[in-house]
Amino acid sequence: MSCQRNNTSLFSFSLNTFITGCMWYVQLRLSPLILMIPDKCLLVEFLLLRRDSKMVLLSVCKQILMPETQAKLTTISRVFNMLNKVYFNYLEAEVQAMVSKNLLQIFVSFFFLYLYCAP
Repeated sequence: MSCQRNNTSLFSFSLNTFITGCMWYVQLRLSPLILMIPDKCLLVEFLLLRRDSKMVLLSVCKQILMPETQAKLTTISRVFNMLNKVYFNYLEAEVQAMVSKNLLQIFVSFFFLYLYCAP
């Protein structure tokens, strides 16, 4: 397969890609996106899908709350609703993990109690 240098085709790579037998990892610089994406709801939605974006998310929250760059109240509420939804899902997963761990411990305790106390 031959490749032309000035090919106008657009190539898209996933974040972890094997090229010529080597593993390549694409790392996005997220902080410039604050200025590049004017729609803060879209920006927060994008950042919530990325790992290591907490500091950039905090910068966006600070920017939309500062008096000189304050966003509309509807935008602020949508941003915090998105953040609350992610946090709620995290807490729900944590509680579910704790419950399943406790149920497993109870089951194991009853199992050993049955084994050792059975006549």
